[in-house]
This record gives sequence, structure tokens and C-alpha cells, in this order.
Amino acid sequence: MRPGSVVEGKKMFNSQAALHQAISHHQEGRVQKAEQIYQQILKNEPGNADALNLLGIVASQIGNYENAVFLITQAIQINSKKANYYNNLANALIQQGKIDKAVDTYSRALEINPNYAEAQNNLGVALKSKGMLDQAIAAYRCALAINPNYVEALDNLGSALSEQGKPDEAFAAYRRALEINPLYTEAYRHLTMLKRYVDYDDELQAMEELLERPDLNDVQRMHLYFGLGKAFEDLKEYETSFNFIREGNRIKRNTFSYAISENEVYFEKIKNTFDKKMFGRFSGWGSKDGTLIFIVGMPRSGSTLVEQILCSHRHVFGAGEINDLEEIITGSHQKGARFRFPDDLREFGREDIARFGTDYIRRIRGYSDGSKYITNKMLHNFLYIGLIKLALPNARIIHCKRFPADTCLSCFKTYFNGSHNYAYDLIELGKYYNLYQDLMSHWHDVLPGYIYDVHYEDLVTDQQNETRRLLEFCGLEWDEACLSFYKNYRPVYTASTAQVRRPMYHSSIRLWKKYEKQLEPLLAILEP
Repeated sequence: MRPGSVVEGKKMFNSQAALHQAISHHQEGRVQKAEQIYQQILKNEPGNADALNLLGIVASQIGNYENAVFLITQAIQINSKKANYYNNLANALIQQGKIDKAVDTYSRALEINPNYAEAQNNLGVALKSKGMLDQAIAAYRCALAINPNYVEALDNLGSALSEQGKPDEAFAAYRRALEINPLYTEAYRHLTMLKRYVDYDDELQAMEELLERPDLNDVQRMHLYFGLGKAFEDLKEYETSFNFIREGNRIKRNTFSYAISENEVYFEKIKNTFDKKMFGRFSGWGSKDGTLIFIVGMPRSGSTLVEQILCSHRHVFGAGEINDLEEIITGSHQKGARFRFPDDLREFGREDIARFGTDYIRRIRGYSDGSKYITNKMLHNFLYIGLIKLALPNARIIHCKRFPADTCLSCFKTYFNGSHNYAYDLIELGKYYNLYQDLMSHWHDVLPGYIYDVHYEDLVTDQQNETRRLLEFCGLEWDEACLSFYKNYRPVYTASTAQVRRPMYHSSIRLWKKYEKQLEPLLAILEP
């Protein structure tokens, strides 16, 4: 019997040949067929580490990250010398929001294989998500030292340099990526975000010519559509702009499964769980620490501007978008990863609530030990305002508001990095906005005075007085630097990178009027 073969009755099953066949199916997009063969291999050879690892990748691709971690961990237990196993495990951990574990796991892959360019690039992505921008840039540069033609690393480097306020270096990275691979259209989309177009230039012509190529796939077209939509809005050609934006959203929406009804059920559960009785029962259980300033709201609501103003104050450190609330919640309860929010919250006792508060403060202090206040601008934390009140009653909650149609239009124009599945269809977007608005009304009702609403339009038209009110709510004395927020070159990790490098401007107010006809499906759904 040859190596890699097992006897099945009178038939011989060659696991190695089956593995090659499955990988071929996998690479060509026949994921379900590949999965069946991986499972057959494991049925005949339960200790086949490669099959476990590859089955874990399949689990990641279909969104079952818990199973992916389980399977790839099994592969590592069988063979701990495969760097790619650790890289794949770290990728699944990233999707679970376990960034620290992912960083350690990428580092383990690089210990085994220091010339593993993909792991260096992925490590950079993980470090960037932790706000460690200098270290992320170093990792991207290491990846490029190993493989100078690694276009994904060049694109990631460009984004990181842009967030550092180095647009010229970012341009150079994106353009180098396009020299290597002119079909890497994501770099074109990033280029359009860095500049304001005043005429139809060679760059836009090249993007439109690319759209004519029959060998371009939908994802490549999608990035061009979003980029051209932004550029033609700069040129005030609004109908052309919206046509491109609509096509980009159509393609993006077809890449995932999503039902707004799931959000409807979830939001209703939150409201029913966090009633006035619960706040009465849990009162006084949390940490008294007042370090945190949470900035919440819908994307594209002026939140980056508010963050930049606050972080220009000498006593405030901006930690960016810290996506670890759920991880801390599950770690604070005996159910661990099996904990479900908000369903299991009523099982929390005094110790659980206190532990959650102290664990979160300890985590946040890892970003800045010396600052009196630290901001967290993870916007969807508006879902957790009730829990924040219980565990961190002295935290400040800043809620960023903007005219609904302008907020939704800006969301629709944006290609998001992250889970904003509601944003790519006008009807789903309108329904989600109504759910968000209803939940915020609920929080104001059950927690009067705990949340401060900042209206983007007021901040733009009366910057000084609105800034004073914002600082007063946060317990901060006046600081003139807050008026010159655009001179603060701290890293900015959102689609608003370019905007916050400019002084206050008014051109985004009532922009939806330019697209009123195209937005009719959305406007019909938005509540007054």
C-alpha cells in the first residue's frame, strides 16, 4: 500500500490524490465539492492535518469562524511546524474579533517561516486594527522586502500612510501597485479618496477604459464604480456619479446574504432587555472609572470630526475604533464564547458586571496610560449603551447625529471595510436607519441625561459654541487646539481621513438634494 492510502473493504482510497482533487475544486470556487472531499479524507484518515486545515478555511469562508478555529487548531496539534496553519488560524481569530490572539498567532507563523510575506502583511492588518500604525507599516514593509511585487501589501501600506496624514507617500504606494498590476482596481478606489477632482484627468479616463475590458470580474468593477462615483461627485456631475455608485452597491450587495428582519428582532430584544427595571436592579454594580468617552451613531454622521476635535484636547487620547466590547462581555461571564447578547444578560451578577467594567478599563489603558480620557469611536456601540451604563456608569456617551437623508446617502456612497451589510441597498438602509433611530430614542427614554447628542449641522455652522458644549459635557476645560482639529496629525482610521485634514466646511450639508430623484426609495422609508 502506497503512503497516503487506506484500504476501504476491497477498494483503496488515496488520500493524497483526493486532497489534490479537493484543492483544485477549492481554488476554482467549487467550495461545497471541496468540503465533501475534505470530509471524506478525514473519515478515512482522521489525523490528516492538511484536510483539517483546509476544512477550517472552508468554515471561515462561509462565516463559521468558531468551527474554523476548532479545525485549524486540531491541525496544529497534529503538525505544529506548518506556518500556513498558524496564518489561517489567525485569519479566523481576526474574524472573531480576537485581535491580540491573532497577532500572537501570526507572529508564531513568522517564527517558523520568517520569509512568509502573506503572514507579514496579515500581521500588519491586525496591528493596524489595534491602532498600532507604526508597527503595521513596519510589517507591510517587511512583506514588501520579501516580495516587492506584493500588490495587496502595497495597497495596505498606502492606506496606512494615508491614515498617518502622508498622502504623497500613499499615492506612491497605490500607483506602484497599479504599475505591477493595472487590474488591481482597489488601488484606484483608494486613490480617488485621497484627492479632490477638479477636471476629468488621465486617471479617470484610465478607470473608465478599464470598465470596458471583458476580462474584468465583478469585484474589480465594483471598486472602479465606487471610485468613479466619488470622482464625478467632485466634478458635480451628480447623475453620472449616482449611476456609478448604484452599480457598485449592486455588485457588493450580491456578495453576501443578509436579511433586515434579523436586525429587527435583535433591536427589539435589546429594548425589551434594557428596561427601567433592569437599570434599577443593576444600579451601582459597575466600575466608577470615568476614563471612557464613547462616540456612537451611524457611519458618516460626523463622528470622525467629533473624535478629531476631542482628541485635539491635551487631556484626551483617541484610540480610534476599538472593536472589543463583545469579546470583553463574553470573557466576563462563565459561559464564555457561548454567551449571547442580550439574551443571557439577565444571568449576570454583581461580580460579572464589575469584572466587565474593570476588564474594559484595563484593556483601554493599554492604548494610553497617561491620558485622563480615552475615546472609543466604534460607532455600533450604540447597541451596547445599556450595558455601558451598567458596567461604566461614569463613562461619557457622545451620540453623533446628522440629517437622515445625508447620513444614508453618505453611507450608500461608501465602500466599507467591515460589517455594514445594510448599507448597500436603499430600502434596507432606510429600514436600518429607522431601527437605529428608534433604539436611540429608547436609550434617551430609559437613561435621561446620560447621552449627549451632537448635531453635525450645528457643529459645522457654529463651531466654537458647539465645541464648548461638547467639552463641558465631557468635563473638559476649554482648549483652543480643539478649534484647529485639522492640524492634529494623529492617525485617522476611517473613510473620513481626507476630510478631517481640512478646516470646517459646509458642502456636505443637504447634499442629498442633489440626488433627490434617485433617493426616492430611501426617502419614502425614512421616518420624519
